[in-house]
Amino acid sequence: MQLMLIYILAGVHFSYPLRSDVEILNGLDLTIECGKITALVGPSGAGKSTVVQLLARYYEVLLCIHINVTMFHN
Repeated sequence: MQLMLIYILAGVHFSYPLRSDVEILNGLDLTIECGKITALVGPSGAGKSTVVQLLARYYEVLLCIHINVTMFHN
């Protein structure tokens, strides 16, 4: 029996509190599974660091259809 952890972000919209007029993420969908290597790649300013900060709960999202952290036995 193995415990699995999955992060699921769906429909995430985000702007930094001090720059609420600039939307950084617009409808982001992302699934991260425990034990898998996940890379966020893209040009400067694409939101890679923002995604990591949201996963670490440094900020709250503006609009999100679904954020789920699921633990289940495999």
